[in-house]
Amino acid sequence: MVADATNSNTRGPLQDTEIIEQIDRDVKRTHPDMQFFNGDSSIAESNRVSVYLDIKHNFLKLVVLTSRFSLHQEAMRHILIIFAKLNPGIRYVQGMNEILAPLFYVFKNDPEPNNAVWLMKPLLCPLLLYKSLRLSYTNYIGNMSAVIHDLIYSVTFVHALKLVSSDIRKLSASEHAEADAFFCFVELLSGFRDNFCQKLDNSVVGIRSTISKLSELLKKHDGELWRHLEVTTKVNPQFYAFRWITLLLTQEFNFANCLHIWDTLLSDPEGPQETLLRICCAMLILVRRRLLAGDFTSNLKLLQNYPSTNISHLLYAASKLGGPSAS
Repeated sequence: MVADATNSNTRGPLQDTEIIEQIDRDVKRTHPDMQFFNGDSSIAESNRVSVYLDIKHNFLKLVVLTSRFSLHQEAMRHILIIFAKLNPGIRYVQGMNEILAPLFYVFKNDPEPNNAVWLMKPLLCPLLLYKSLRLSYTNYIGNMSAVIHDLIYSVTFVHALKLVSSDIRKLSASEHAEADAFFCFVELLSGFRDNFCQKLDNSVVGIRSTISKLSELLKKHDGELWRHLEVTTKVNPQFYAFRWITLLLTQEFNFANCLHIWDTLLSDPEGPQETLLRICCAMLILVRRRLLAGDFTSNLKLLQNYPSTNISHLLYAASKLGGPSAS
């Protein structure tokens, strides 16, 4: 369906349209029960002129859009589309909207006006572009012209940002939310990018390898439970852990509890990857009694619909499985 992304210059309008349509569908489905994401009070104007910088041809485009998104949905849509354009090796994968949602929510609801990343880090713009390009550097091997093209674009974009920097600094932290969320989204995915690359699924750094690490962690800390799950009842950890890991537990808990978990996930000095595996392992151990009493069907249902739990206790249990972990 999608052309090989080993050369960013091979992408055409059709591929871009398919990605944007998928992003639009997923953004619409992001926490539909929360007023923040889909509130009618913030519906964007139906017709509006938008300005885009065409990466391929290096000129500005004026496009009249018809939008039925809330303002917050539209901001998330912008972030995901820009990320996909700047990262041809990953582009957009279903579920990225769920990872972006907590970041954008926190920045948009920040009451402290001086917390904007733009205000704290004047050199953020070049760093942001560099991080975005670095995510897809493997796609440029043997294609030096593509590297030069993107570097020229980056420099041009940075100069354009300098022209409006005085106006940008007048905005509050909330008004910086879209840019700040984009920076943190790029930073977060730089550590989890291999989980979203299908070509790496069976490699030593792909998602299956990560799931195997979770299996080994459970075997180390609770051999009896590991044996019952994977040997006796033959519950393959991919059946439940794939979603846990790729979506960073955003679908296993309510939004408030997800934010609590992410506080630990993003602040642990060992890094979010190792912390995530410890939390996942703790989730299994906390329901071990029910799992040991269950068969394949009941255990799979339990793990695909994880029960309500005390998040502070979960994080404490996770901290006992390895290095220091904030609770």
